[in-house]
Amino acid sequence: VNNITSYGGFVNSPSTDVTAQTSYVWFKRDSSDTNWLAESSNGGPVTSTDTGVTPTAASTTSIQRFRIEIHGSTTSYGAHTARFFINESLVATHTTNLPISALGPAWASLGSVGASADTYLGPWSFRFNRYPTNVNL
Repeated sequence: VNNITSYGGFVNSPSTDVTAQTSYVWFKRDSSDTNWLAESSNGGPVTSTDTGVTPTAASTTSIQRFRIEIHGSTTSYGAHTARFFINESLVATHTTNLPISALGPAWASLGSVGASADTYLGPWSFRFNRYPTNVNL
């Protein structure tokens, strides 16, 4: 398999093909990228940040942990903010091009073998933490 692109995060249309998403907050890694990218879009321009973290081969002893926090303008951050973490380290903060619609989880690893395209579900695992209901996102 070559030309693999991996995505993991939140999108506005979880039932739609991940490559067709226009509003999202996610981690992405294309086969041409050295590091994971933190990306966000609200249906227009994309904010993309190189996290400086290189993907590791999946194994039982080498697992990368990803976390995305989305905060609304009425939180202590004072602006609509997305914070991206890898292995519990803050690797990116976005305050522009953030979706304002409802989001759902999405993950995929897409690749091709020769001329045929194959879809591979990546080894993603999601855990959701619910914030108190008085937090406005």
